[in-house]
Amino acid sequence: MNNTTWDTDTPGLSLTDTLQKLTSKPLYKRSEDKRGHDTFLGGRFPKDMARWVTRIKEAGQYQTNSDVVRDAVWLGLQVLELRYKADPGWQARIQLMDMANRAAWDAKLYDEEDGFVKTLDKLCSNGDEVQALKDLEERLALLSSDEDSAKRRRVLYKKLDEHRLGNLVKRA
Repeated sequence: MNNTTWDTDTPGLSLTDTLQKLTSKPLYKRSEDKRGHDTFLGGRFPKDMARWVTRIKEAGQYQTNSDVVRDAVWLGLQVLELRYKADPGWQARIQLMDMANRAAWDAKLYDEEDGFVKTLDKLCSNGDEVQALKDLEERLALLSSDEDSAKRRRVLYKKLDEHRLGNLVKRA
């Protein structure tokens, strides 16, 4: 992921474009993509906004209130994107959020593997090493060679050593 830019998939407005360019865009009425994928977005609004949507629909080229709301969101998102691009602190905030998310992901990975190893430890301490070995072999088989799995494997081995279950690794 490129941490130095932030862009959505909008069809490209720049900070120097005129308001005319935004307001002259064609109506956005599509509710699903070519594969039929869409999602429901919802929110609560004051009643005067509902009346405003109805007036715009009746005065313009829209068929339904949903068409008006969809177009308003489409245009509004483009304006928000421009706002964020104009904010010099935005890139730093995005990078900080990305770092925090990566750190949280790593911490969760350690917690997950520690939980798994604690379960193996409990099986072994109750005399069921055969099941513990079977579970470990199954988990190792599921972990492929991609970068995330390789890291998870390293964490798993570390946690096994911490719980003095390195002997299971030798048997797996």
